[in-house]
Amino acid sequence: MQTIADNHINYLRELEALTLEFGISEFIPHWQKDTALHKFIRYVADIMLEDGNSGKYKISFGDDPVHPKWTIPLEAALVTYGIQDEVEWEIPKVPPIETTRDGITYVNDAPELRDACYEYFQWMRLTQAYGDLLHRISDEVFFVMFTNRVVLQNLHKYLSFSVTESSMDYVEAEHPELVKFYTKSGRMRRTTIPMWARRAIFFRDRGLCTECKKDISGLLNPFSKENYDHIVPLAEGGLNDVTNLQLLCEGCNNEKSARLEPTSNRYQRWF
Repeated sequence: MQTIADNHINYLRELEALTLEFGISEFIPHWQKDTALHKFIRYVADIMLEDGNSGKYKISFGDDPVHPKWTIPLEAALVTYGIQDEVEWEIPKVPPIETTRDGITYVNDAPELRDACYEYFQWMRLTQAYGDLLHRISDEVFFVMFTNRVVLQNLHKYLSFSVTESSMDYVEAEHPELVKFYTKSGRMRRTTIPMWARRAIFFRDRGLCTECKKDISGLLNPFSKENYDHIVPLAEGGLNDVTNLQLLCEGCNNEKSARLEPTSNRYQRWF
């Protein structure tokens, strides 16, 4: 996840469907608790699950250690997460194909086996169980990645391209329900940040300015004032999303203004 977010130029083929055909529309509504990061994690997880369940990998199961049954990793994941009580699909027993070249015999799975795995995965992809799995994965990964502001900035820089490249004529014609979220210039409207988002950012950044590390919790200095800054500014195509916010003191916020500046990669140690 971090590699793709930090180096999105190298993964444009994998990422293009995320915003293809105005896929950015899912990200536009303001202050969703199903954040841009949640959506990104599910998108990448889906790609990884498809690759890992196309017959390349097999997981053993059953009570017989000598002659185990085999299934795809997806089935094992559904059981591990408690979404299913037990493995519900077994890879069919298809004789492997043996080929000999230069006196060496190679054994490979038959195409029928790989096709069966892939077809079952594609069917499972349409089920509620698969959607539940993606949401469980996104919640777990979000818990770790939400603290990494550099990753968040890189993700929102990528998403901002779709915002800035979108024509308001297109939005008005094809997605009139989204017009209320835009300014006339095609950027996101500035809105009041909800309290739940402010609390999340305040505690994530520990009441410290992410730039100068000044304490703005109000505990040491009752006159300190916290400012909730869009990491990728609205003027640059940034979104009204909790994962696009950081905590700044008044001085650093005034200095940054509406410019796109690198976010701090300095974090307070736990001990």
